[in-house]
Amino acid sequence: MRRQTPIKPLLLLWLCPLFVSFQWPLEEVILMKTFGEPKENNFNTGLLFGGPAQEVNAIEGGTPLFIHEEGDLSGIPSGLGNFIVLEHQRGLVSLYAHLNELFPDGQPSYVEEGFVLGTTGDSGDAPGNQLFLEVVDKEFNRMVNPFLLLPPRRDTLAPVIESVEVYRDQPFILGATDVLPAGEGRVFITLYDPSQHYPFFRPMAPFKISLFANGEELFFQSFDAIEARKGTLYLVSQKSQRSYSELYSGPYRYFAGTFLFNPGETKIELIVSDYAGNTAKANYSVKVQ
Repeated sequence: MRRQTPIKPLLLLWLCPLFVSFQWPLEEVILMKTFGEPKENNFNTGLLFGGPAQEVNAIEGGTPLFIHEEGDLSGIPSGLGNFIVLEHQRGLVSLYAHLNELFPDGQPSYVEEGFVLGTTGDSGDAPGNQLFLEVVDKEFNRMVNPFLLLPPRRDTLAPVIESVEVYRDQPFILGATDVLPAGEGRVFITLYDPSQHYPFFRPMAPFKISLFANGEELFFQSFDAIEARKGTLYLVSQKSQRSYSELYSGPYRYFAGTFLFNPGETKIELIVSDYAGNTAKANYSVKVQ
């Protein structure tokens, strides 16, 4: 099997080693949305936390760069509600949104790591106690996945692979069939990372997805950073750059690409990992004829 369409040349869009480790902004971490997963037909550009009302702490020492309170006359969209922006060293900026109380102990000109910025709240479009955390790398003008900078947390749940589908005139679900017709086929992958914090179903984005055919990597996506270009967000990594419409065909259904399936035996392997290093694999052997 070979690619029907060659991969576009990739710009050098990769996270430089930051060698930093921030602290978590909350004592009780309950994730509701992860970086890069769908949000209103676009990428979620940070981490969304839920749970009980609690204090929100600075993830690293920094200078208050901007403060917005609902009801002021700045004209800033109210979706984020009350928020605070801190500027750190190395050109990094952190944003804390949906707060209910800003600087309860007073606003200093510089805050130390762990300083109380406010409390989780329901300001903006938050339906309950929430915190939205976003980290921006000003030097490269991109939003960085906070998971790459925050300390690791316990996570025992591996990603879940639901299906790999080759779509011709009709879908062929690998595993349910071991025979494929030769020719072009669009490949879709349905998978998610289950939440460690919720007993009910809450699918989240993984960290890395790799699809191989006969040992050749046909598709790769990692959730490292997001860039805005001419009004469109792109999920970028060392090997890939895709817009939302190029990557997602459903809430947790990924479009891997269009490939040419040549006659013969084809071995397909899918590897998916999360931020804690949990890995899920699926292997398929199909006869193309």
